[in-house]
Amino acid sequence: AFKIKTLPAVYTPELAQQYYTPDKPNLMPFALETKFAEPVYLDVSARIIPIIYYSTISPSVIQAFTEFASRRWKLYVIDPKKQLQSTDDFTSLSGAYAYNALYELHSEMLKRHKQAKKAAQGGEEIPHFERILCIINGFSAFEDLIKKQAEENAAEGVNIQEEVTRRVGDLHLVINGSPYDIGLTFVIIDKASSLYHCSGREWFTERLKLNSFVWIGANLASESTFRHSRVSDSKIDFGDDLGYSVVKGSCEMIKLLNCTED
Repeated sequence: AFKIKTLPAVYTPELAQQYYTPDKPNLMPFALETKFAEPVYLDVSARIIPIIYYSTISPSVIQAFTEFASRRWKLYVIDPKKQLQSTDDFTSLSGAYAYNALYELHSEMLKRHKQAKKAAQGGEEIPHFERILCIINGFSAFEDLIKKQAEENAAEGVNIQEEVTRRVGDLHLVINGSPYDIGLTFVIIDKASSLYHCSGREWFTERLKLNSFVWIGANLASESTFRHSRVSDSKIDFGDDLGYSVVKGSCEMIKLLNCTED
């Protein structure tokens, strides 16, 4: 007989391991749907994965997501808010280290793009690149960090405002990426109001058109840019690890990966 599963008190990275299958290496079991406790997957081959919230987010949710991802893929973890704890599998980058990571990602993107473009123009198959996930915990805070670092590191005689604009532009250039699949995925985590200023950016409008993102916590029904017509969460008591998975407009409530308390 069919047995309905029950949701665990905490959906830990250890519990999520049972749902990961090597024959589908790009699918990450990042949550359980709340109705039947079945796994919900993120396709990490997508160029951009927005994880959005209304006002606050528990660092333990981001920590658990990052810990699971670090066991499967190479990571850059940009953490200007300094909320995440480094492990044996990943290093949380802030300050000048996060700023330098932008240089590395920019160089890697250009190198991979050139290889893919050369193959395509020659009628050859696009190379298979190692998947790299760049998790940015606080996108607007990272932009602010880039501006500050660019000002402090500007060479003598350089127009500081132009240098700041160029460096922030580099970030959006890397995210916009290449028309080819070059194996770079950006997980952009921030509150909705902090992303409004990106509305004119290509990567942002693309994701809105696809209507695909992860929403953590309550208030999706009342949020102006990302609201979903079928959501009414006013009577739901949201914990730190509840939210919604929105995929091409289809929306379901989920329980996200989370860390247990020490």
